[in-house]
Amino acid sequence: MNLGRCSICTLSFDLNDVSALKCGHTYHYQCIDKWIANSKTCPNCRTSNLKRDILKLFFDEGEKSFSQLVQEPANSELLAQLKEAQDVKCVLEKTIKEQHERLTLLEFKLKQQKTKGNELNMQIQRKAQHIATLESQLFDQKVLKETNEKYKRRLVTCEFYDLLMRGGGDEGKIDKYINPNGHPDEAKFLDLMRKQRDEEVKKNKIIIVDLKKERLERCKKQKENDELRKEIEQLRAILEDRGKKRRVDGKAGTSKDSAPNRPRSSFGFSFVEPDDKGQIVHAAKNFAFEGDSSVEFLSASSDKKAPCPPHLEQFDPLFLGGKKKSPQFASSAKKGANRMSLLQEELSEVFSPNLLAHAKKANI
Repeated sequence: MNLGRCSICTLSFDLNDVSALKCGHTYHYQCIDKWIANSKTCPNCRTSNLKRDILKLFFDEGEKSFSQLVQEPANSELLAQLKEAQDVKCVLEKTIKEQHERLTLLEFKLKQQKTKGNELNMQIQRKAQHIATLESQLFDQKVLKETNEKYKRRLVTCEFYDLLMRGGGDEGKIDKYINPNGHPDEAKFLDLMRKQRDEEVKKNKIIIVDLKKERLERCKKQKENDELRKEIEQLRAILEDRGKKRRVDGKAGTSKDSAPNRPRSSFGFSFVEPDDKGQIVHAAKNFAFEGDSSVEFLSASSDKKAPCPPHLEQFDPLFLGGKKKSPQFASSAKKGANRMSLLQEELSEVFSPNLLAHAKKANI
């Protein structure tokens, strides 16, 4: 007897296992029981149903034919296997559901762990950067410390060297730099500094001796210059007196009562008289034109030229230098140059080279 199929498991109904809902649809009891536990609705029409709405149906059987009686044991065995398979299926479905829920929970936990791992990685990176910064600061601090120590040693050495150069006599102050607490703790360094100091002292003594020699030499030269200046002043005074006498003699003229004329001296000087030595040298440098003789008009105490007498201005080379050169001036200058060359020849014959050198050095 065919009763139809269950729409949930798609198996044929058994006379002893048919259940219906209030909507009238039929199912296996176990199938609809599990369905209602999850959905609370009819699988076919989606009508709301509860577990108490499940109704178990019972059918009355008529007389069974011989073929049905023969097939009953086989159907019963198949039904038992089917029921066992359904039970296994239910267990597996339940296990799958539990595993699915566990998988969902594990995925959630995995997501949380990933988030936490990312946060930890960020913290690790920050810590690594902080550690790198601290290591860099530590290295810089170490370098600064070494540099500071080096400069401290340099400072102590400079103080030691300064103390050694300034005095060096106070052994107590020097000894504190060579004890174990001092940085320049080598005795050789101290000996070297003392040797350098001794060498500097020797050099200074030599320089002082040289300076004294130079000072004595300078005083000697100064004395010689003073003597030469005095001699020059005397010669200038003699030249001035002689010039005055010549001007007076030129105005008064010669008379019968006057002394007989002597041979005319070259440039107004006599090479025979010893007092005229040096006057010629001075007259050779400073002279003016007065007809046929030279007259001295220089001041003895100043570098400036003394003004010429009014009647000799036209023959003064300084006066003529500021005017336009004339033929008379050119001839007078040529005549003066000739006389100058003659004077130099006479000087070289009369005076010794040493006297001429002294006169040149004294700027006569």
